[in-house]
Amino acid sequence: MQSPIIRDSAGVRIIENGARMDAPIRFALGARPAFEVGGLEDSESTEFNHTAGYLNGVRLSDGRFAVIDVNRIHYFDSRARRIRVVGRNGSGPEEFRYLTALCRTTGDTLVVVDSHNGRLAIIDSKGNVSRTFPTGDTRSLGSGSCLGDGSMVVVRPIGGGIARDRRGRLMRLRLDGTTANVIGEVILHPVSLVTQVVPHVATFRQKVFFGDGAAGQVLVFNATGSLSGIIRTRTEGSRFLTQTSTSAYGELTSRVLERPALSLECVQKRQRNGRPFAVSLSTRMADCGFRTMNHHAARIIGPLSIQTAE
Repeated sequence: MQSPIIRDSAGVRIIENGARMDAPIRFALGARPAFEVGGLEDSESTEFNHTAGYLNGVRLSDGRFAVIDVNRIHYFDSRARRIRVVGRNGSGPEEFRYLTALCRTTGDTLVVVDSHNGRLAIIDSKGNVSRTFPTGDTRSLGSGSCLGDGSMVVVRPIGGGIARDRRGRLMRLRLDGTTANVIGEVILHPVSLVTQVVPHVATFRQKVFFGDGAAGQVLVFNATGSLSGIIRTRTEGSRFLTQTSTSAYGELTSRVLERPALSLECVQKRQRNGRPFAVSLSTRMADCGFRTMNHHAARIIGPLSIQTAE
């Protein structure tokens, strides 16, 4: 494999890598998890809600873990014992309707996204909701979106509509919802219902990383608002291949990345029960040779390591 090409352009460090499909395995994750929480409990009411589509957690500075399910925050000690559950279904104080993300900032303060209530909630180190504020048009707040200085990074679209090359702003917000500064502008590509390629924001110390899956690159910013680096691969997203199919799930518009020479006929032949895109789509796409950007995502998981998943 060809070594990365590193160059400087007007003070911006650019790293160009080869195609992802030819990339070697740098290291493998362990066969067993280092830490595991949840599972069967004496009471079903304390177990994780099995309908949670965004089950996610963060480690706190004292070794505890905080994990969200649909409308609760579960706290575990360093030995994986559940010590507190915060929240219930609703729209009142300390109530949530659908939690989709959380991140940790200074003093073990948590920021959680309550999407169905349209608000962000700030949780103090003891698990109490200290304040909430509307999300507005905030996008892409995830587990890596908090900085250690008591601020968070979000994406806000510029203007309306669903244009292919819609622009957005990376914003640094304080914990009261006010804007600290604008970090930079980025391209917001439409979300694919097939590949689920979405923009991803991560932070490390005072660096902000914006992963653009459709373009095959990661933009690196300083939290103060300057672009310091670009990490690219030679694998680029293909042009849109659009297909509308009618099924029990309505009309779906799908976009396929990479391998543009492969048509969707192969995927269609692997339909089950006559329902296009309704059952095991990812399996059928893999059978047809499709490999999508979200299968090659890089996620910063701690101060010492970067996890790359194939």
